[in-house]
Amino acid sequence: SKPEFVRKLQDFEVKERECAILEVEISSEIADVTWHKDGEQLKEDGEKVVFEKQGNVRKLLLRGTSVHDEGEYTCALEDQECTAEVTVVELPPEIITKMQDLTVAKGEKATFEIELTKGDALVRWFKDKKELQFSEHVQLSIDGKRQKLKVYNSE
Repeated sequence: SKPEFVRKLQDFEVKERECAILEVEISSEIADVTWHKDGEQLKEDGEKVVFEKQGNVRKLLLRGTSVHDEGEYTCALEDQECTAEVTVVELPPEIITKMQDLTVAKGEKATFEIELTKGDALVRWFKDKKELQFSEHVQLSIDGKRQKLKVYNSE
């Protein structure tokens, strides 16, 4: 008799950077399954994408998840398949490199620099509890996860 799904995939919600586990149980200990994401067959790389086979259970492990791992995953067994959604709950961005105090001469440029855990974070900058308005005098440059606040012609 041909192998069948005994237990099908369940939707999985995972916190960013943690491991997502998708598993099925099939009626055979020897049959293999293939795994697909959004229609593309997945290849095992031993680090991020791992396939496990334990008796009648077949597992797909997605390690160190990010939002790029969200999507529809399918497990195929011969001519049958089952599908589930993986949802990744994003962690809030954090500042990993904090600003340093600066002393500059009057008229010089002061540059404050921070580094974040994510590149697309919305950062608000304040001086004396008032939100800064950017201008020719005060400028922000963003390079991926690094942000630089430049105060020109300081006084």
